[in-house]
Amino acid sequence: RDFNYNQAVARYSQAVKRLGFMFIKWNFYMAWGDRCHAAQRRDAELSHLVTDLTGFDQIIVTPEGEMPPPIAAELEGLGFERAVLGYEDYKQEADRLSRDISLSDTYTFCFWGPSRCVDLSQWQFNFGAIIPMDQFFQEWPLHFVLYELDDRPQESRQSKNNTNGGRHLESRKQYFLDIMGWSTKVDCSHLAQRYTFLDAP
Repeated sequence: RDFNYNQAVARYSQAVKRLGFMFIKWNFYMAWGDRCHAAQRRDAELSHLVTDLTGFDQIIVTPEGEMPPPIAAELEGLGFERAVLGYEDYKQEADRLSRDISLSDTYTFCFWGPSRCVDLSQWQFNFGAIIPMDQFFQEWPLHFVLYELDDRPQESRQSKNNTNGGRHLESRKQYFLDIMGWSTKVDCSHLAQRYTFLDAP
């Protein structure tokens, strides 16, 4: 909950959302998150933008026993890319991969699509006009996460009277990865009180 949810969604946030979504061509789920009193609930929904594997620009599968490509190496031509296949064919490949995912293979996911519109180092959006990101995230970092969503029918997990629908509630998630990031232009010194940071070995 690295954000102040005790506030309504600002109008300029909604305007930037409409502008930014003009650049997204794949399937996604977006939620502002529960706000104000609703945000105090134990299972409140967080603010997030979610996509499936089609959101990655390139996916490389390395079979078990083989060496995956170095992250810093030239990856062009490896695996399959959305820009090369086109969206529909890429989606078919990504959906197939999602169904047949293996615990023994190694997967390299490449994600660069938003880089033309999101400048993390300068902490700003660029949609033709420069928009400071601190207007939206204030002094909070971004979390880039990977999780699996419990898709069982809602009534099998909770009362049939609930109205959560397809929302991505924390109780429905199993997290595998959480990468937190922010610009040096943002003062996130307060995070040291919330997390224990360790230097890489």
